[in-house]
Amino acid sequence: MAYDVPVLDITLMSSGTSTSDQYKAVVASASYKSGYFAFVAARGAKFTGILQEASTEADVGLKVRVAGISRVAAG
Repeated sequence: MAYDVPVLDITLMSSGTSTSDQYKAVVASASYKSGYFAFVAARGAKFTGILQEASTEADVGLKVRVAGISRVAAG
């Protein structure tokens, strides 16, 4: 059974809907706007944390786990 141990979560803004992207790796993005995130597209790329929430709206703050134990979606 999967479990989480939150140590440090931060809030980053989503630039679009993320309904099926919960538990995927994200990187803080300055290319769109400061304080927003983008999904990691390349294998082996550096990332900021794991997205902990899903949303059907754009421009909302979502939790990103940067320290601790988190579930991760592969693929």
